[in-house]
Amino acid sequence: MESPTPIPAKSPTPIIPATITLADGKERTLLYSHAACKAIKNEFGVSVMMEGTAKVFQAIDEEKLLRLLQLGIDHEFGGEPGITEAQLGKILTAQNRMQAMLQIDIAFGQSLVKNALAVMMLTPYSEELRNLIAAAIVKVENKLTPPAPEPVPEPTTPVTVM
Repeated sequence: MESPTPIPAKSPTPIIPATITLADGKERTLLYSHAACKAIKNEFGVSVMMEGTAKVFQAIDEEKLLRLLQLGIDHEFGGEPGITEAQLGKILTAQNRMQAMLQIDIAFGQSLVKNALAVMMLTPYSEELRNLIAAAIVKVENKLTPPAPEPVPEPTTPVTVM
């Protein structure tokens, strides 16, 4: 029997990373696997896939935020395998807590866009379901893309140059 292929040091899948730098100054990539999403559902009682990160954030407190971070950082693709909640508790501060939550949201949003596109391309869905998926993708992309600045109106009165 052949041994399984080891996981490569860098992910072979193109990923738009959501990164976080905690108090120790080390940048880490947040990546939520399917197993991590299942753990979130089992431990917090909220499905990220069905209810979104807003519901997850409503279901967590300080301790659960550490667990949520651990689930996203404990991987081999730019994360920190084996990091514990206790270690994270020492380097997550009040100043970087909001950045952590934003990056968690981005990590899920970008994963959802990529995964929805893959599912849509590989699965023979009905036209109605494809339209629903496409609308969800647009909603997530709009959330991730900052709004364009409003154009400056042209002056309506003529300016005379002397």
